[in-house]
Amino acid sequence: MTSPTINLLCSESPLDLLPLSPATSDLFNPAIHVGPTTIEVKPMVDQILLNDHRVLNNMLKDEIMAECEITDYFNKVQTQLKPHMRKIVTDWMLEVCEDHQCQPEVFYLAINYLDRFLSKVNINKNQFQLLASVCVFLASKFSDVIPISSENLCRYTDNSTSVEEIREWELTVLNVLNWELSAVTTQSFLEHFINGLSLDKSLNPQSVRRHAETMATIAATEYKFLKLKPSIVAAACLSAACSGLSNQQEKAASLLRSLSDRIEASPQTILTTLIQIEGHVKMFSQQEDKITQSQSSSSVHSVYTNSLSCGDQTPTDSMQIAQMVSC
Repeated sequence: MTSPTINLLCSESPLDLLPLSPATSDLFNPAIHVGPTTIEVKPMVDQILLNDHRVLNNMLKDEIMAECEITDYFNKVQTQLKPHMRKIVTDWMLEVCEDHQCQPEVFYLAINYLDRFLSKVNINKNQFQLLASVCVFLASKFSDVIPISSENLCRYTDNSTSVEEIREWELTVLNVLNWELSAVTTQSFLEHFINGLSLDKSLNPQSVRRHAETMATIAATEYKFLKLKPSIVAAACLSAACSGLSNQQEKAASLLRSLSDRIEASPQTILTTLIQIEGHVKMFSQQEDKITQSQSSSSVHSVYTNSLSCGDQTPTDSMQIAQMVSC
């Protein structure tokens, strides 16, 4: 007697369901045609994992092990690419993730894949956007419930890439990355830090999160921040966000010291990173103001301008924090 065949394949397409009808009996009436709908459930962070200190310890260990995977590839590996090209491409990746309403982790994972690949393989200039498309494609598959399709990615590139190229390069990128798609990112650490954060009642947790994520996103698109550890960037951005929104430098300094203890990094290292990122954010905001004035309707960098507009900025008195941290 032969055993029954069991289908172990898992479909990645949305689940087709019949929508509810006011008349329940209509669902069972074959004369009435009801079109299928889809249900999409957004992924949620596991609170049990966020509250387990062992998870954060493992993330810090993984961060150290992964540090050697990303090198200063413009000076050591790439012969045709320049840092300003990475800025253009990563900004495009951000716009794609935003337009498709991807989870925040998708963008950071895609950047991680991009930097790891470029640290190992020399590519031509005309392959840069294709590589970026594949990295977004893989990150979306890994982190999103309903991933972005290769067809949509082709449209985002104005059809400069084809579906066949994306799928061919998908295997190439996976092989170079040794199929290691799980990576600790700035977003990973922000989730842990924000979860254990005791905020002043005057602060809105969502506003703190938005500002910290905005600064972290800007840092991710800049090549000069390439070698910074994700934990350091997350701690610096969160400290700057809390300080700027509350304007209470003493509490910001206390938070910075607390985060430095959690990730076992010196407060001065976090503070230096904070000053660097904040200085770049201010410069970027000034540039965006000029663009906004010259272009009344522009979608470019909307993820930045949405968080940094309408006087909702986070100016941090970095020197005052520095004095308090050193005390």
